[in-house]
Amino acid sequence: AFDYPSSMPPPIEAEASLASAMESIIFSFNPSQQTQLTTIIDQTILNCFAVYSSTNNDVLTNQPPIVRADPITISQYGTSETQTLCSYYAVLIVSNTFIPQSIPSLQTLMNEYGLDSSLITLNPFINQCGSTNAFCLDAYAHQSGYNPIVMASVVSIQIIQHVQTNNILSSTTSTSKPSPPIPSIPNPINPRPGPLPPIPGNLNPNT
Repeated sequence: AFDYPSSMPPPIEAEASLASAMESIIFSFNPSQQTQLTTIIDQTILNCFAVYSSTNNDVLTNQPPIVRADPITISQYGTSETQTLCSYYAVLIVSNTFIPQSIPSLQTLMNEYGLDSSLITLNPFINQCGSTNAFCLDAYAHQSGYNPIVMASVVSIQIIQHVQTNNILSSTTSTSKPSPPIPSIPNPINPRPGPLPPIPGNLNPNT
C-alpha cells in the first residue's frame, strides 16, 4: 500500500508535475481566485506532509493534525514518497470538489504514474465520520494502516470543511464557466460508530 510506483518520478518532480497539471485550469480564474485556489491546493499538500510527520502541524489550525499516523508508521513510511502519494490523492478529491475542470488532466497524470485516478470523492466512511470526529476518523485510518489513500480523505475533508465554513470560494467563478457550488459536508456521526466497512481498493497495509 505504501509502494511508490516505479513509473512515478522522484517526489520533488512529481509535485512539480502535479502543479503543472492544474496550472492552466487555475489560470482560467481571475487573479484573486487564482490565489485562493492555489492556497487551497498548497494547504492540501502541506497537510499530507503533516499527517506523516511527528512534528509538522496542520496548516489550517497550527495544531497537530486531527489524525496523525502512529509512530511506527511514521518511522517506517514517513517519507517524501508516502507524503507525495497522499498529496496526489488528496488534491484529486479537493480539485473534484472545487475545480472539477482540472480532473481530466489530473487523471491523465495519475494514470501515467500508475495511481488509481478513479478515487475522486471522499472515502464514504471518512465522509460519514465528518471533519471533527477524531475518534471515528482515526479508527478507520488505523484500520487501514494509515494508508495514503485513506489519509488523503482525512486531509481532504478538513480542507473542504474549512473552505465551506469560511466561504472562501463562495463567489468564485472561472472566466470560462461558473465554478460548482460548495458541497455540504455531513455533521459528525456518533463517536462510536458501528463496524467499520471494508477498506476500498488495494489498501492492505501489508502490501
